[in-house]
Amino acid sequence: MKRAILILGSAQYSDRSWVNCQQVASRLAARHDVLFVDSIGLRPLRPTGVDLRRIARRLKDALGGTRRSPEGVWIASPIVRSGPGLRSAVRSALRRSGIRPDCVIAYLPAWASIVEDFPDALRIYHCVDAFAENPGVDREAIMRMERRLLRCVDAVWAVSPPLRDRLTALHPAVRLVPNVADTEAFEAAAGTPTPVDMEAVPRPRILYLGNLASYKIDGGLIERLALREPGWTWVLVGPVGRGDPSTSIAGLARLPNVRLLGEKSRDEAPAYVAAADVCALPLRRGRSTESSHPLKVYEYLASGRPVVATPIPAIAGLIDGNLVRGAHGDEEWREAIAASLGEGGAGAHVRQAEARRHGWPARIAEIEAWLEEARAAGRKPTRS
Repeated sequence: MKRAILILGSAQYSDRSWVNCQQVASRLAARHDVLFVDSIGLRPLRPTGVDLRRIARRLKDALGGTRRSPEGVWIASPIVRSGPGLRSAVRSALRRSGIRPDCVIAYLPAWASIVEDFPDALRIYHCVDAFAENPGVDREAIMRMERRLLRCVDAVWAVSPPLRDRLTALHPAVRLVPNVADTEAFEAAAGTPTPVDMEAVPRPRILYLGNLASYKIDGGLIERLALREPGWTWVLVGPVGRGDPSTSIAGLARLPNVRLLGEKSRDEAPAYVAAADVCALPLRRGRSTESSHPLKVYEYLASGRPVVATPIPAIAGLIDGNLVRGAHGDEEWREAIAASLGEGGAGAHVRQAEARRHGWPARIAEIEAWLEEARAAGRKPTRS
């Protein structure tokens, strides 16, 4: 049955690389009416290059008004980040799109005040991060906002076991919903032409795809490994410092066997992974990453390439099942990469088969089933 869904995002819909909120919105829009409201953020913006570019893009998006994406998603990009101005912007976008939501899915604690405005809708908190542990945020304020949000939602979806365990103590209806990825695109990229800038990179290529933010990625580890093994080329594909403007990559940029190729669109990224020899997930250990579930691990597996990662709870099963090599410290990382390079393509089909279990089509079918289950249970009145 068709639903009217308001998605309160944790990113901008126009981002070149997508995370959960855009994927859910775009895929639900195939069968439902969806309004996506761009993230209002969690930390104060600073007069730095990263934030200034973010502000400029937000202003450009906002000038487009409430608009519709090629996927059929209605999009709003409010300039005001809180208070009556934000509430007014959301209401205006709903009027423009003609959507009267019977379901609201929030991706940030900061959306609590907006979620409260829809008491008759089914309200869900899709928790994808330990937001209070991120850099540059007011930890206590975010925890207060999250508690406020938890008081008004009907259900919580948590992407990792640590998030589920923490939230279960605060809400009676928490479901573990591990991250999934656009695995079809990454599997299909095998055998496609290598991008020009990747073609020029010497082999073997050790690739990291994603946000180069110092609170997430251990740049020091990459730098030390690059110095230790000058014959390996590290390829870093993604934005620098998103969510952490203090990030510095100066040390990495100076090394001849480290290539910084910048952010690529979701259509371009699979070809870069397909052209790698080993895919790496060198996480910086901390409360934020320990609670995360990096969807890129399934993108890596879908490519068939061997994967080396810092062990965290969400991917423990993949490591135990020998689908991902876990590594602590420089020497374990060096040995795991060397072993991966020695595989010669072995295990690719097993990794791809595992990745297919973690794709978006199955997850969207589950989400739709959960929404119908809630409707049938009569938790919230239905609007036709």
